[in-house]
Amino acid sequence: MQEKSDLQSQKDQAGGSRKRSLLKLLLTVGFAVAAVVVAYKIGSDMRAPSSVSPKTEPSFGRSQSDNLFSSGKLLKGVGQSPVDPSKVLFPSMEKTLDPNGPTKAKTCPPGVSAGASTVSETQHADDRTAEAPILPSDREPTLKTEEGPSVEARVPEPTVAVAEATDGASDPAVKTGTILETTPQDKGGPTKQKTSPKKEVVATTPPSAPEINDKSKAEQFQLPGSMTVKIHNYSGAVAKWGLMVILDDSAHMARKNRLWAGNRLKSATNLIEKIPEGMPPGSKLAVRDFQCSKPDKDRKKKPAPCLSRMLYDWSEAPFPGLNDKFAELSPGGVTNPCAAAAFSLKKDFEAIKASKLSPRVLIVTDGSGKCLKADAAAIVEQLFGKESARVDVLGLGMAKNKDFGYSSLAKKTNGVFFTMNNPGDTDQVLSRYGKALKAPIMEKITIKGEKSVFTAVPGEEVTLVPGEYSVELPVVAGIQSSKRTIQSVKISSGEAVVLDIKVKKGKLTTSRSIRKLN
Repeated sequence: MQEKSDLQSQKDQAGGSRKRSLLKLLLTVGFAVAAVVVAYKIGSDMRAPSSVSPKTEPSFGRSQSDNLFSSGKLLKGVGQSPVDPSKVLFPSMEKTLDPNGPTKAKTCPPGVSAGASTVSETQHADDRTAEAPILPSDREPTLKTEEGPSVEARVPEPTVAVAEATDGASDPAVKTGTILETTPQDKGGPTKQKTSPKKEVVATTPPSAPEINDKSKAEQFQLPGSMTVKIHNYSGAVAKWGLMVILDDSAHMARKNRLWAGNRLKSATNLIEKIPEGMPPGSKLAVRDFQCSKPDKDRKKKPAPCLSRMLYDWSEAPFPGLNDKFAELSPGGVTNPCAAAAFSLKKDFEAIKASKLSPRVLIVTDGSGKCLKADAAAIVEQLFGKESARVDVLGLGMAKNKDFGYSSLAKKTNGVFFTMNNPGDTDQVLSRYGKALKAPIMEKITIKGEKSVFTAVPGEEVTLVPGEYSVELPVVAGIQSSKRTIQSVKISSGEAVVLDIKVKKGKLTTSRSIRKLN
């Protein structure tokens, strides 16, 4: 009996022990669950400390992070009510929407003119503006702030502020604006805005395209005009020449020949000595040959060929010392008369430019040295725009198969080409060449504009840009040199001007006619 009692007592103790263990397990699990819940809530609060419940605080259609002030702090203790659009405050426009009537603008704050909106730096940075909460219609809007320093608007760089509103296209100049900082208003007072001292934001606009003024527009769309100057009873004038003689003193020219009574070089020097008889008064003459170095006394070495040298410098009639220079000639070597002529045109005529002599070149050769096309083209290039400059060629016994280059050169430069087959033709050649030197030539007319100068012979039409020009006439018999300039000749767009010049009893009369160009 006693044993049964002890066995029962042991079973009761074991059952109580299991119940306590189970209770402890349940309590431990409960505490763990409670700790997890508490930790989750604490973590949620830390992640969104300023979150606003949609039931108590309206969101105004944007995220709470966009507000400059914490909406939770501003709306503490504010009652809940439906949104009344008439009480919504728009700080950027300072206007109140009235659903029952037209929109009425509130009184402008100090320093802001009517019709101009108050624009702050924060409004231009993604419209990040501190907005007031929506309040019940029967209460005035108030803001509650906690004690502490005032809150300033901070906008990340870069910031662009526009401090003024313009009606039309803005000037592409740099504008400056001030940053507006908003502080919480006192209870019952209007919202205050203060400007930070000495704090400016510079806003730049891209430069606009350069403007085209009316004058440049007009010039851009103008058509060219033209001018023609006609001088009645004008056949030209006898020119004063600056004649450069290129004497071919090659070995072939100095070769003995019974037909030439010695050699061609001797006949050439005799003809050159008589040329001054047929030159107009006031003309000058010079002579070039190809003996660039002095001849050796022992005659062992032949003189080296050269482009040419100045044998006789510029001089007027009766050309003293010319015969002595010819006596010093020592022919020999290979020559290139056409290249020498091009060289002379480029170099020699600057010395007589002040004398206003017309340039002219006379080549005296037998054609043993070919006149290359390249040399001829160089001469023509030198004469471009200088039609009064001419190149003449005198061929001494020149073969037919060698005269093509020389005759082409004379033709292109308005010169004369003639040949002499024996010394007996000297007088005939001199007479013919004298007539060419004394033949009247049409001198050029000079047309001067603001930025350019043109030359033309009488009767030639010249294309000109619209503008005002002066015309300088050539030397015409009966016209004084002081009266040869016609001023203020206007050329209009698409018009051709013709000037008719007449000289009667020493008086110059000018008539103008204008016609439209097709």
